Amino acid sequence: NNRSPFLSVIMPVFNGEKFIRESIESVLEQTYNNFEYIIINDGSIDNSLNVIKSYKDSRIKIINNKINVGITKSLNIALKLSIGDFIARVDVDDISFPERFKDQINYLQLNPRVGACGTQTKYIGSHNSVIIRPLHHDEIKAWLLFRNSISHSTVMFRKKMILDNNLFYNDQFDYSQDYELWTRAVKIFKLANLPNVYSY
Repeated sequence: NNRSPFLSVIMPVFNGEKFIRESIESVLEQTYNNFEYIIINDGSIDNSLNVIKSYKDSRIKIINNKINVGITKSLNIALKLSIGDFIARVDVDDISFPERFKDQINYLQLNPRVGACGTQTKYIGSHNSVIIRPLHHDEIKAWLLFRNSISHSTVMFRKKMILDNNLFYNDQFDYSQDYELWTRAVKIFKLANLPNVYSY
């Protein structure tokens, strides 16, 4: 099977006009380009929707929530509509480095037991810092007892493993919905982080 895997990129947006252009462009400029880009405008009342619509790229699919339903429900809507073999998460205020999707897909193809793969992240702001997250499953699992060990805005996972195990986001959680998901996922499949920084 020489077909390059089809990827679904999902990004929820609520009043994100300040950052959204850079974020969208970092996705459209990825070296790996076999993807659909599902952008969920979650009832934004700023100019976000107009900015999204200004991009004439056939890979972009806009879901427009008439009212704000929150990030957790928005992510589940996008998961159910996505058609990719893999799903990549992007946040509206994050920039993905150009090689991110290519390298994560390569890693997941080489490691079929890994269901979700994150990367290291650089935080730009008052203190430019990289929080080093553990690379391997057992260490990630140990970390999860105390803190989130996978950066949500960098994660890529296998859609089949998510659907087969009904691993949707728990909409009782308005925050830390990813952390809660990893605590369930870690019992079912392996988690990993790439050693390099791929977003900021």
